[in-house]
Amino acid sequence: MAPHRHPAATGPRTRNGLMMLAGFLLVVVSAAGSWLAVAAVDGGDDPFEPMYIDAVLSTTSEETFVVLLTDGMDHATRTLPVYVDEREAMVIFALLNKSDSPCTTTHDLLFQSIGQLGGSLREVRITEAAHGALHATIALEQSSRIARINASVGDALALALLADIPVHVDRDLLDRSAHEPLSQEDARRHAPQASAPGVAR
Repeated sequence: MAPHRHPAATGPRTRNGLMMLAGFLLVVVSAAGSWLAVAAVDGGDDPFEPMYIDAVLSTTSEETFVVLLTDGMDHATRTLPVYVDEREAMVIFALLNKSDSPCTTTHDLLFQSIGQLGGSLREVRITEAAHGALHATIALEQSSRIARINASVGDALALALLADIPVHVDRDLLDRSAHEPLSQEDARRHAPQASAPGVAR
């Protein structure tokens, strides 16, 4: 059964902290040299493939959930199951189902702050880190410059839903770990483990 509880509201201290974080991230983007332009997300032979968040499923563990990524919204040919924790699963489930909530989540606040400060979320990428764990980066753009920032996989997926963009997954990871469209039970068995925040590839 998918999670259905509302995420907790953010307090004033959390809001102020996220506003400062969003501002700092965009200052980094603006202050960076022209070398950042080399990291443009839409050039050359891209080793990533777009995937779409299809569902959030529960597992036998009360603290672990599975997010299903598919390569097509209508006619999926393969699926990548990804583990996330309960907090991330509740947020992703609410965003995926466009559930109305009286609370502003930290993801809402960070995404809105980036936009208000003149930036945009350009891309979300997922790669494989050490020992089979997964690692995510988000690409922030401001004034035609792009910077990539480490994120937890669950947070990155939530931001992708807010920005209404696909999740770009490393092609080698998909070739090794993706499956034909799975039943819910198969998805729970095959889901790879998401990494802790900030783990480098």
